[in-house]
Amino acid sequence: KADLRAKASISLISFSALRPETLGSGNDGLKISDLPELTIKDNKISFTKTPCIVKVRSELSKTGKSYFTFLSEEGCTHLKRYLEERIAAGEILTNNSPVIAVMPDKMLAGFRRDLKNRHITAKAVAQEIRVVMRPKYYFRPYDLRSYFETAALRGEHKHKLPRDYRVFMMAHKGDIEAQYSLNRGYVS
Repeated sequence: KADLRAKASISLISFSALRPETLGSGNDGLKISDLPELTIKDNKISFTKTPCIVKVRSELSKTGKSYFTFLSEEGCTHLKRYLEERIAAGEILTNNSPVIAVMPDKMLAGFRRDLKNRHITAKAVAQEIRVVMRPKYYFRPYDLRSYFETAALRGEHKHKLPRDYRVFMMAHKGDIEAQYSLNRGYVS
């Protein structure tokens, strides 16, 4: 039921544990450059590796510290299709382009038309996801992060993903040990 932009947003939240605010605040948000394994060549999107790294800059992080997470192969597929749809519509994507952008066809009447290539707002992301989920599901779009946490807990149970890494990729502060190791802000 979801269009390509909503699928990309849902993927980034549920498969990477990103907060809607990370996708966009209207003025800033996740940029193409924050996905270093995403390449654009001849108007085609590809990933050099999947799952791909998603870097979250400190200014987008709730804790004020940069961190990274990953986007699954399925999430990369949804994101690729969405970005290629934008290219097909005439948009020129650069490293500074928003990953999830305001699109003129998605804007309500009365909004300014000069917002093309601008970051979406967290409120708009959440509303778009709510429209897709309802009337079947009545949980908050933010709760999609729990999908990631559940999968990471399974990985922890199978001794494949340490707890500290799950906490780090969800951008939680963690215990004191994490403050001196994982949460040092060394994402480059």
